[in-house]
Amino acid sequence: MSDIGLRGQVTACRVVSIRGKVVLHQIESYPCTACHITSKHITVLIRNPSPFQGAKDQKRKEFIAGLIKGWAVGPFLASMDEFSRHTICENCGRKTIEG
Repeated sequence: MSDIGLRGQVTACRVVSIRGKVVLHQIESYPCTACHITSKHITVLIRNPSPFQGAKDQKRKEFIAGLIKGWAVGPFLASMDEFSRHTICENCGRKTIEG
């Protein structure tokens, strides 16, 4: 979450569980691209499905892929590649999905 300070003011941050998955939930204030009003936006990080889902030796393949990505780009960027960012405007209700 390298762009928290660049996009707007973070007013709350907590961990919640959605459908058995632990996700990071936070509220930011910045101008909405749809309604053009500075309002609160709820941001949730959701883990993307594994590319090795259902494969034989899934855990081993995920470990090796994570190890290589961690060496190549660093552990922070390698772990952020596994998440998509869902943002919902509290004013107009528009949902955007990044990454």
